Amino acid sequence: MIEIDEREQQAIETVYEELTGLNCIPIKLRRGEGLDDAAMNRVRDAIHFLNERWSERWYVPKRLAAAFVDIQASMEWGRDQYSEDEQVKIEDAGIELVTLANALFDVEQDSE
Repeated sequence: MIEIDEREQQAIETVYEELTGLNCIPIKLRRGEGLDDAAMNRVRDAIHFLNERWSERWYVPKRLAAAFVDIQASMEWGRDQYSEDEQVKIEDAGIELVTLANALFDVEQDSE
């Protein structure tokens, strides 16, 4: 079993709720509310925190991994209701989330 402290659990919950919760970033986009920059910042901060804490770990909790399943497609669904500039911003945010997830889940650095 993976040991997780309170701060790590809070970061996991932040990522999970902001990416999959009832009022998550993708749902706000679908409702036409635009990209929630504050939520993106919370997710970004939580992922960076976890990446620093878990740089030597080979495993991450399922709940965290589940938040990233198909996230880029979730971010882009319904984006045609936005201006071209907003669409680019949304696409960039989706790419950033995938990049952050890849860095968090990267085991290549540990296997050398």
